[in-house]
Amino acid sequence: MDAGPEAWEEISCNFLQVSLKSELQGLDGGLDGGPRFWIAVASQALTLCCFALFLLLAPIPGNPGRQKEGLPLHVLVLLGLTTGMDFFCTDQYQPSMPKISRQFGVDPEAVGSTIQVHLMSCALTMLCAGHWIRKRGMRQMILWCQLFLASGALGCAFAPSFGWFVVGRVLQGISASSSVAVSAMLTASYSDPEELRRASNKVACVALLAHIAGPATGGLIAWAFGNWQVSFLAVFGLTVLNTLANYLLLPDVRADEEPPKADQPQGDGVLRRQLLVLLGLSLLRGSSYVLMSVNGFIFEGYFLGGIRPAALMMSILVASRAFGMLASTSLGFSPVEALNLFSPLLLLAACYAAVVGALMISDNPLTYMSGLALHQFLAHGPTWAVLAEAQKDPELDDAGLPPHIYAGIMNASACMLSLFGLSAISGGPSAVLYVIAIMSATSQACIRAGSLWAAAKRLAQTAFESTSDSDPKKPPPDD
Repeated sequence: MDAGPEAWEEISCNFLQVSLKSELQGLDGGLDGGPRFWIAVASQALTLCCFALFLLLAPIPGNPGRQKEGLPLHVLVLLGLTTGMDFFCTDQYQPSMPKISRQFGVDPEAVGSTIQVHLMSCALTMLCAGHWIRKRGMRQMILWCQLFLASGALGCAFAPSFGWFVVGRVLQGISASSSVAVSAMLTASYSDPEELRRASNKVACVALLAHIAGPATGGLIAWAFGNWQVSFLAVFGLTVLNTLANYLLLPDVRADEEPPKADQPQGDGVLRRQLLVLLGLSLLRGSSYVLMSVNGFIFEGYFLGGIRPAALMMSILVASRAFGMLASTSLGFSPVEALNLFSPLLLLAACYAAVVGALMISDNPLTYMSGLALHQFLAHGPTWAVLAEAQKDPELDDAGLPPHIYAGIMNASACMLSLFGLSAISGGPSAVLYVIAIMSATSQACIRAGSLWAAAKRLAQTAFESTSDSDPKKPPPDD
C-alpha cells in the first residue's frame, strides 16, 4: 500500500531527528552505528582544528585606530548586499532542483548545469568589466547589473520552458559580474592596504550571511508555498529594493582611464607556472561548483529527505564554505602563505572524503556531510586569498593579467572542469565524494608543480649567474 501525503510529510518532518538518533546509537559500540558516529565527530574536530591553526598562524593586525578615508558604513553594507544577492539567488533554488527537473521534464544533469551556465556567464562578462567600468563608472555598472538580476529572477519565475529558465540564469550570471565593480570601488576609495582589508571584510561578512541564508530560505519558501517560483519572486523583490537603495545612496567613483600595462613581456616559464597554479585553483573552485549542482538531487534521491531538511543541511555546508572564505581573507594571509598553509590540509580533506566515500553507510546524510564539511571549509580559501591580494594591489600580476581578467579565466575554467562531475548525480553520494577527492588532490598537485617549477627556475638562474660571474673569459667591466 502506497503511503499517503500525511505519511510522507511525517517522514520529512522527523528526518533529522531519526538521523541524529541513528548517530547516537553508535555510542554503545554497535557495528552499524559506530563508524558513522565517529566519522561525523572526526570531521567536525578536523574542521575546528584547522580553524584554530589559522588563528594561531595568522599575522597579528595593527591597531585599527580611526578611519581617515574611504566609504561610510552604510555604503559598505550596500556593497555587501549587492554581492550577497548573487550568492542568495544561486543558492536559494538548489534544494528545489529535483522539482524543477520534474516540472520541465529534463534530466537532473541538465538542471544541475544551470549552475555552470550562470557562472560561465559571469566569467565571460568579467572579461569586459574593466572597459565598462572605465567608460561608464562603477556605480552605473552596479545599477545595470542589479537590473539584470531582477530581470533574470523574474524570467526564471515565469519561465514557460526550461530554455527560458536557462535564459534567466544567464541574465543572473551577467549581473554577478558586479563583484568586479564592488572590488574596484573599494580599491579606488582606500589608499591604506590595512583599511582596505578591513572594509573588504565588512563587505564580505554581509555577503556571506546572504550566502549562508540562501539554501534554507529558498527551501523553506518553496515548501511553504508549494512551488519554487515564489523564491525567485522573493529574489526579484529584494533586488528591486536593493537597486533603489543603491540608486539613492551609492557614490559615483571613477576608475583610472587607462589600465595598467606590463613593463615587459613575460617569459614562457612565468606563463607556464601561472597556468599550472590557475589550473589548480580552477579545479579547487570547480569542486565546490560540483556540490552546488548535485547536492539537491543527492539529498532527495538517496536520503529520502524532504525539501526542508535538505535545505537545512545544504545551508550547513554553505556555512562551512563561508567561514573558510572569511578566515582566509580576514586573518590576513598572503597568497603564498594561503597556498602553502591550505595545501596539506586540502590533501587531508581529499583523503578524508575518499575514505568516507569508501566506508560510507549510504542511508545516513550526516555521514555524507561529514565527508564534505572539511573540504568546504578549505576549498575557497586559496582563491579568495589570491583575489583579495590582487584587490589590494590592482597592478598586473607576474603573468601580465589584471585581477578581473585572472578571476574571469579562473571561473570559466572552473565551470568547464566541474561539468565532468555532474555524472556523480547518478552515481550517488560515494561517487560525489570520490569526485571531490580527485579534484582536490589534483588541484594541489598542479599548484605544487607550479611552485616547484618556479623554484627550479630560480635555482637554475642563480647557478647560471654564478657561473657567468666566475667565467675567466668574461671581459672586465668598463670603468
